[in-house]
Amino acid sequence: MVKHRTQLLLAAVLLVIGSVPAAVPAIAQQQDEADGDRRVRFFTADSITVILSPAENKLISVIVALEGGLASGETTNPALSDFTADLITSSGSRQTPKEEMRKFLTRTSTSISGDGDQRGMRFSMTATRQNFGKAWNLLAQMITQPAFDPTAYSTTMAARLSRQRRRNTNPESYAGRIADSLLTLGHPVLGRVAQLNDIQAVTVPMMERFQQQLAERSRMTIVVVGNISTGELRMKLRSFEKLPIGNYKAPTVPPLSASASPRVLVSDRPGSPTTYVSAGFAGPAITSPDYWPLAIGLAHLRNVLFEEVRTKRNLSYAPGSYLRSDLGIGMGYMSVSAVYPDSAIEIMNRELEKMRRGEFTEEDLNDSRQVYTTGYFMRQMTNGGVAEALLNAQQNSGDWKTAFSYDAIQRVTKASVQAAFQKYARNLQVGIVGPKSAVTEKKYLVGS
Repeated sequence: MVKHRTQLLLAAVLLVIGSVPAAVPAIAQQQDEADGDRRVRFFTADSITVILSPAENKLISVIVALEGGLASGETTNPALSDFTADLITSSGSRQTPKEEMRKFLTRTSTSISGDGDQRGMRFSMTATRQNFGKAWNLLAQMITQPAFDPTAYSTTMAARLSRQRRRNTNPESYAGRIADSLLTLGHPVLGRVAQLNDIQAVTVPMMERFQQQLAERSRMTIVVVGNISTGELRMKLRSFEKLPIGNYKAPTVPPLSASASPRVLVSDRPGSPTTYVSAGFAGPAITSPDYWPLAIGLAHLRNVLFEEVRTKRNLSYAPGSYLRSDLGIGMGYMSVSAVYPDSAIEIMNRELEKMRRGEFTEEDLNDSRQVYTTGYFMRQMTNGGVAEALLNAQQNSGDWKTAFSYDAIQRVTKASVQAAFQKYARNLQVGIVGPKSAVTEKKYLVGS
């Protein structure tokens, strides 16, 4: 079954790779120096860090990242970065009012959005080659001359407060947040998540000051994926020449310490027919040699859980396991939703223990690795996907090349997977949402 699925997925990704030129950057680093037009370029221009990845299609995707925020001490409010970036891209600029901006975006099928996290703000844009010049100018204006429209602020504030008040209505995501909070408790960066009072505290003057702090060229990383020359891009970068250079140094985000003991926290919902469980543990940094063995191992465990929990016993529709990376810090998870959660978690914990003991074959691991690799490259099939991968790699590891980690994935062995599980997959922090009467808490306490 797994092999058949692997063959189908590999066939699909080869078909897509053959038809979508945006996939070229994923293999560009392996090409000869002579193939200059197809290589990813990394350079600094006027103190701005730039990554240019050519793609032979009609779209150009751009991400402009401005570093600074909670992680580096510009603010103590974890809601500020995301709120500010969102408002900036909703307001237009002082030169281009929001109504004119919206007409342009609709007429040209251009997308512009903003988001942020503890590290800073990110502004993303995708436009056709034909409309790229105007779209770039609009994006640059938003960053250098933001409007902070008061009506857009009120609308955005109302929407964010409404989402925050409803955040616990989805039991699956709520279970995940409980596990996250237990796992990151005490961490100075990951442990600080936006609450209702953080959102309410954000004002337009606060956002204006924050944007001015971050609008420096030394804080800026720009990733461009598309059919554009280095010379043309250097000309476009002049849009930011009036910004101060600054002397920003990216902070080192502390590692996530392993939990000293397993913990379980249950949110009792007596009337719920289903119980939702999320269990997490501290993993390695993305730069660690243990990162890919744990990622591939958890992908393999997910296939096993599907077989054991869903196919054989019909205890859950979608049991899973995966490795997540926040700011370059890995966190491993198992999750399940079930009417009989105790029965499901016993099987899942048993299979987790098998991974620690190495009770799986190299052949089965290789099947799971091939499926994982297919999905890994499928996520980089669009210009925007490549741009995001390049930026995340540069910010999280300091090297854009780690965005294309095919060789590291292929080097994963059974021994390295077992060692990673023995080292990290312990003292699980468990969030549960559902009827407490269906939960025997000691069954969820997985220690060393």
